Amino acid sequence: MSTRAPAPRGQIDSPGNDRLKRVRRLRRARERDREQAFVIEGYRELARAVDAGITLVELFVCPRHWTGRNEQALVDGIAGDAVIVSALSARAFAAIATQDRPDGLVAIARRPDLSLARQPAVVSDSLFVVAQGVERPGNLGTIVRACVAADVSGLILCDPQVDAFHPDVVRASVGTLFSLPLSSVTTSAFAGWARANRVRVTVTTPQAERYYWQADVLGPSALVVGSEKRGVDAAMLAAADERVRIPMSDRIDSVNVAVATSVVVFDAVRARRQAGGQGGTAPPARRP
Repeated sequence: MSTRAPAPRGQIDSPGNDRLKRVRRLRRARERDREQAFVIEGYRELARAVDAGITLVELFVCPRHWTGRNEQALVDGIAGDAVIVSALSARAFAAIATQDRPDGLVAIARRPDLSLARQPAVVSDSLFVVAQGVERPGNLGTIVRACVAADVSGLILCDPQVDAFHPDVVRASVGTLFSLPLSSVTTSAFAGWARANRVRVTVTTPQAERYYWQADVLGPSALVVGSEKRGVDAAMLAAADERVRIPMSDRIDSVNVAVATSVVVFDAVRARRQAGGQGGTAPPARRP
């Protein structure tokens, strides 16, 4: 295993260093909003950010924690005039690491635009996931992973109660957050976009009469899930072309929003694949 350090701009040994304090500040939503920056921690997360073209501004490395996953090549590919690279002692790195077993890589990145312009052009097989009012970063990260696994066209957050770049979202998504077209907008903005692009909106709600497998998802579609506590609001229900529910035992009244998302999304993929060989809509094409 190579532990050759990069060519750092400076060695940091003190946990109280001002640049490390900045990393810790960016764990807070207010600071992320103010600086329009966020933190990426971990090899897989950082590698996926680089592959997705996320702009990095600072990189902190501790080769002592490297595990032999070609970290040096990743760091060498990042290092340049626009990125400050600093080698840290194990003591200093511990001041910014949050993983149980840190792997010696933490970066500060610029926050990308999250407008609806990030979504791909709507085509006949577009399949979007919409999450309204999601509150918990772990749930949002898991929703992101499900969306990437199902190869949906994009994820749209409506009036979210959690920052898309919360460190726990990045971690729970294992960096797949960066490979998914992601937007964060108001419900009214989404509803207008869906109407303008002729995207059929299917909302999941316990009050629906139809089941999720009865939904019409064979054209451009958006599958909507609601917040953990309140579900979807009246504005989203008004925007729905169709309402569906997940049948559940009378011993429980809800399931985790990430679980619900996985259920309806993968069933939509199943329906599309099944119809694809019978003259219906083909499954979503994989992006390069």
